[in-house]
Amino acid sequence: STQRVGFIRFVLHLTIKLSDLIPHIHELEESIVHELEVNSYQ
Repeated sequence: STQRVGFIRFVLHLTIKLSDLIPHIHELEESIVHELEVNSYQ
């Protein structure tokens, strides 16, 4: 089996209050994971 090790770093700038963002963190994570075609635990 072949193992691949990599690192993805991105910067996201949002103009939003933290209290408004917190309820949507999971949704944001799912969108990023889907677009990058990776698993959330990666």
